[in-house]
Amino acid sequence: MRKNKLRAFAWSCCWVFVACSTGHCRRDSKEVLKKLDPKPPAGYEQENLGSLRVGKADGSQQCGMRAGRSLDDMAKEELQGVEIISSEKRNDGLMRIQSCGAATGMLNTYKIRHQDLIRAQKAGFTVVKER
Repeated sequence: MRKNKLRAFAWSCCWVFVACSTGHCRRDSKEVLKKLDPKPPAGYEQENLGSLRVGKADGSQQCGMRAGRSLDDMAKEELQGVEIISSEKRNDGLMRIQSCGAATGMLNTYKIRHQDLIRAQKAGFTVVKER
């Protein structure tokens, strides 16, 4: 009986030491609850963070039921204030049903600066893999 109590006490001590070794016991609660600054650091807009490709369906339909939007029209209307490095039409690579009026799967894609990604996503664009 005494041996079981001693063993239980030893395990309890080990548990406390292991739990506190991860830092949770020593962490300041005020530090954990700090709000993050939503503004990017100064110079972020000018810094070259690279580029990526975003795309959005052009709205074209099979059998010529509806022509898709041109690259220039979509860029002028939906990507105002976004620096476009290059643009091209692409297929989304998915299989489609062959039926008049069904979507063709064509995308208008634009290579933009990484800093402009949030603006493009708000306009409905998604990131597209580079070829």
